[in-house]
Amino acid sequence: MEHSNAFPLEIFCEKLVFHQKLILYRDAVRLGEWAEDEVRDLFAEGLLHLSDYYWQKGMKEWAPLQCLLSPQSKQNIFSKGL
Repeated sequence: MEHSNAFPLEIFCEKLVFHQKLILYRDAVRLGEWAEDEVRDLFAEGLLHLSDYYWQKGMKEWAPLQCLLSPQSKQNIFSKGL
């Protein structure tokens, strides 16, 4: 068995979260599915709006793109409460 120095949660997150496509909607119209880095690029190009909604597997409900793209969303979740 190959030894890995990676924390098990990192492996789990990489497989289940980082490779999933986000489904985007605007005004009840499906815009498409993209990886998170592609969504960030499309937003930077002005093709997506903070008011657009996104969803990915595992989410309970749709969320505005603003939640994903806000500076707060890039904070390390392990630094909270320190």
